[in-house]
Amino acid sequence: MLGPGVCLELREIGLFVIVDLDLLPVRSKARNHRKGGPNVLLIMTDDVSFGAPSTFGGVIPTPSLDRVAQMGLRYCNFHSTALISPTRAALITGRNHHSVGFGVVSEQSTGFPGYNSVIGKDSATLGRILQENGYRTSWFGKDHNVPVYQASQAGPFDQWPQGMGFDYFYGFFGGDTSQWQPGMLFRNTTAIHPYVGNPKWNLITAMADDAIHWMNQVNDIDPSMPFFVYYVPGGTHAPHHATPEWIEKAHNLHLFDNGWNALRDQIFANCFDHYVYPEYRLGNIMQTSSSRLVFSEEQKQFGFAKFNTLPQRCRDCQYLFACNGECPKNRLIRTPEGEAGLNYLCSGLLRFWRHIDREAQDICRRIARSEPLRRN
Repeated sequence: MLGPGVCLELREIGLFVIVDLDLLPVRSKARNHRKGGPNVLLIMTDDVSFGAPSTFGGVIPTPSLDRVAQMGLRYCNFHSTALISPTRAALITGRNHHSVGFGVVSEQSTGFPGYNSVIGKDSATLGRILQENGYRTSWFGKDHNVPVYQASQAGPFDQWPQGMGFDYFYGFFGGDTSQWQPGMLFRNTTAIHPYVGNPKWNLITAMADDAIHWMNQVNDIDPSMPFFVYYVPGGTHAPHHATPEWIEKAHNLHLFDNGWNALRDQIFANCFDHYVYPEYRLGNIMQTSSSRLVFSEEQKQFGFAKFNTLPQRCRDCQYLFACNGECPKNRLIRTPEGEAGLNYLCSGLLRFWRHIDREAQDICRRIARSEPLRRN
């Protein structure tokens, strides 16, 4: 049973993180269970963004998430790669997706660095880190981070969940699968076919049951033993194979009775409460013209403040014209000189601008001379 904590919804994909904050973690020796550590449930869903769950202004009722969020915090800023495998690789390792071999989805991998679909031994996953600190770890559902040539019972298994720090795995490999008859369903490293002779079997339901059983089992053996569950259902990715009772529930909501445009407007209006700081709200773009909002006195004052609060290091930077110090909400660190207000993305942005500087200047010169941009 999870206590009051934190609920986050992040996106590519939708992502929910539920962390029990009743108990504070304490340091312990590797693999000795961390008594009193918080249980962590990390939920990721494909192609589900902020506009879906009611927790963040959507129209799909998610009462359990609503209840947890009301007792904790809701975060709404997440940088995704807009692709499945890369975003997942970045999430479970905390690293740039290229640095862990996932510049593309696993099925499109190549032998080049950053694109080989192999997470190196020097890049520990959340599962590995928590496992080495005494957690019992599990992975349920989709795993799109195994090289295609290793996704079979022949292994090797070092890129499977078991090789990545997860004690237990119940799920499938690849981008999608049938929810009625999944083609590559495994329990740990053993292929299973529970749908045979059971026409009403559904992976989403079975996966939830298995996850609940695993958590109850860990809790029954030792309630002080913390667990980490990476829960990654594939039901919101094609093919959409909902069970009849869920189809009926969705139908009875009558969400599209007035057309999808009307529903979009409703969701858009609902989300204002979650994603706009009240002190920065200029108005409703559905009711006020963009030009009026952009040239409002409040927006002008925001622009002046954005520049006037820049540290001297930014004011002296040759690339200030390009980033303008970036968004104030990202100015979280200090400069080497100790001045506050530096964007935490600064070092990466500097590398980018320096890398493209020569080519960018060449493009500008060619445009000024009306020359073709493509070199012969």
